[in-house]
Amino acid sequence: MTFDPHKPKYYTDVADVFADVRISPRLSGVEATFGKLSGQGLGSVPRMRWELGKDRFKPAELVEQAAIYQDDDGANRLVHIEEFQRRDAGVTVYLFAATHQALNGLVIRFVGALSDVLRATAVYELGDGEEIEPSSDADQSWCYRLQITIRLICADTLPASYPLQIQTTI
Repeated sequence: MTFDPHKPKYYTDVADVFADVRISPRLSGVEATFGKLSGQGLGSVPRMRWELGKDRFKPAELVEQAAIYQDDDGANRLVHIEEFQRRDAGVTVYLFAATHQALNGLVIRFVGALSDVLRATAVYELGDGEEIEPSSDADQSWCYRLQITIRLICADTLPASYPLQIQTTI
C-alpha cells in the first residue's frame, strides 16, 4: 500500500492518518506503533509512538463539499460531503532517537511526513513540543513529545448524482 499525496483524503479515524504517515518515504527505517501500551518496551531507534488524547467537537463547516471518495471495492467516486459535526482529535506523538542531533532530524522528517499526508493546514494543528533528555546513562534514547490536533470528518457522503436541492419550475 502506498500513499498518494496527489489524492487528498478526508479522514474519519486517527489510525488511518497514522497508517498513511508511517509509510511516508520521509520516515523510512522508523519503527512505528499506535496506542499507549503498544511498543513501550521497544528499544530500537529511531521510532515513534502515537497515543490518543482528548477530542473536541465543534459545529459542522463542510456543506455540499465535492470530494473524491474511495469505496471499499477500491473505485473512486465523486461525492458530496455533508458534515454533521466537526471532530478535532487530540494525539500525542513520541519520537525516539539515539542522540539529540538524530532526534532533531527525526522531528523535521516527521513534521514533513505529516504535512505530506494532511496537505491542507486547516486539517491539523501542531501544539507544544518538548524534548526529553535521557534520564540516565542506561537510558540511551532521546525523546520528543509533540501534541497534535487532527480534524476528523463526521459526515454523510452522498453520491454526486444525488440532488442536493430539489428545484421546481413553474
